[in-house]
Amino acid sequence: MVWVFLAIGAHFSWAIENILTKYAVEKRFANPYVFLILFSLVGIILIFALPFLGYPLPSFNILLLLFLSGFIYFYGGLPYIKAMQMEEVSRINILWSLIPIFSLGLGYFIGDRLILSEFIGMLILIFGSVLTSFHFNHTVNKWKFSKAFWLMLVVCICYAFYGVLMRQVLQQIPLIVAFVWFYIFEAIAASTILLSKKIRIEVIETVRVIGRRDIFLVGLVVLTAWGGVILNQWALSLKQTSLVFAMEGFQAIFVFLIVGLISYFAPKYIKEEWDKKNLLLKLLALIFMVVGVIVLNIG
Repeated sequence: MVWVFLAIGAHFSWAIENILTKYAVEKRFANPYVFLILFSLVGIILIFALPFLGYPLPSFNILLLLFLSGFIYFYGGLPYIKAMQMEEVSRINILWSLIPIFSLGLGYFIGDRLILSEFIGMLILIFGSVLTSFHFNHTVNKWKFSKAFWLMLVVCICYAFYGVLMRQVLQQIPLIVAFVWFYIFEAIAASTILLSKKIRIEVIETVRVIGRRDIFLVGLVVLTAWGGVILNQWALSLKQTSLVFAMEGFQAIFVFLIVGLISYFAPKYIKEEWDKKNLLLKLLALIFMVVGVIVLNIG
């Protein structure tokens, strides 16, 4: 059961990171992609940690898996950061629960198997994630389906691939070695997008004018993201991908509670829809997430 606490710890750290990211792309950075690039490029500093790992250079096959993991993680983050800009962070975090569905399908091809209760739990998680994508628009008195759902669908497929690849890596090399190489490759992936002249100019201009407050914000996002990843990768070394990512429901709960407090006491930082209909919809989606997690762990 150690993997459960590691996975929940990862999602608490990611919950904080998601809230900080929402504030960054909504209030501090005009271009969300520039924020993601700056955040990801920080990983290149880990290249200085390589001589101190006390571990030989991983095999070509392992490096290839880490390379693919880093690139998939970064480029999967592009639709995520856009979805975060256009949708409420509490809803985005419920949509993360689509990851174990795709992990289940991918895991099937590498020998992971689920029992019936775990499969039913996955279906409940799917229903909850779809439910949270509906908004009630009081202006036109209609329900609308969030466009962010489709972006997060792509993101969750990418991160499911990341999870399956990293699980294979973590069966063969130590956690800290995998962590360092993963973030180096993610930083390299981020640097490739700078081949675009338009994006390169925007990044350079942002770096020129960035203030201490925004540097501190990026640093906090990096620390909470890295904390979540190392706990997540530790859990992946102990349990199959679909079950580790099924703990996404806890992240949704953490975000819902924290954002609720911020939205009530300090709405200038983060503001969400708390009218009766939208609040009820979010609560129902959260209930399905909790039930899904419980059913998932019956076996």
